[in-house]
Amino acid sequence: MFVYRAVVVPVVMSARMTLFLTLISLLLTCGVFAEDWNVIYETKSICALKGSSVNMSCTYTFPQQHTITYTFWIKKPDVDKSLIDYHEYKDRVEYIEDREKKTAVLRLNNVTENNEIEYCFRLITATYKQQWTGKPGIKLHVSALQVQAPQLVLEKETFNLTCRTSCNLTDRFIWYKNGHALNFHRDILQFQSVRSDSGRYSCAVRGHEHLPSPAVSISVESGLRRMKPQLLDLDRVSASPALTPVSVNASTVRLRINMDLGDQRLCHSLLKL
Repeated sequence: MFVYRAVVVPVVMSARMTLFLTLISLLLTCGVFAEDWNVIYETKSICALKGSSVNMSCTYTFPQQHTITYTFWIKKPDVDKSLIDYHEYKDRVEYIEDREKKTAVLRLNNVTENNEIEYCFRLITATYKQQWTGKPGIKLHVSALQVQAPQLVLEKETFNLTCRTSCNLTDRFIWYKNGHALNFHRDILQFQSVRSDSGRYSCAVRGHEHLPSPAVSISVESGLRRMKPQLLDLDRVSASPALTPVSVNASTVRLRINMDLGDQRLCHSLLKL
């Protein structure tokens, strides 16, 4: 019995140790006790209004045997240079990070079209050559507001003003007439025009009222479209029911012109030299 026990016990212990080591190996492989390099961005692209501030955020993981010494944001393709080291980004960049939650935010203020580029988060550890850049990053698009308006607006006609931007905005719009806010909050402003609608119009996005579009001037004209002067063939005047000679002298031809505009019949005098 003694010899039997001396042989069996080590075999049982060896089997248990092998099983334990195998389990540990599987857990490590599955990432229970270890994490790999990874950066997950909140979005792949973001659109911001020119002159506004924008936040680009991410979460990250790294192997726990390493110690993070430095994190920063880059613009591709410059991998090793932090944004704060660029003159054009000076005083416009903020880094916000929570090392415990492993979250990071890049806040870029007063964005311009020159900032339309891809931004990535980068981690540096205390271990030689153990560093990581999350690629691909976040692509920034910058857009300005513009008011689209018709070239000619006639009295009693329906016309639209449209606040345009390449960003897909869900915020409410704000319209201004001569600098005063209107009680309308959609991107398209529609009129049944009257003379009092004349003025300068601009638009903005709620929360960014300090960044309105350039103003456009709207002038509502009378229902009669202005005619371009044209030379008339006097031999054909008498044959036209719309043109009736009123008086003729050596230097001046005075005609009465009858025109149909909509349901109204208008009569005007045209002076030609």
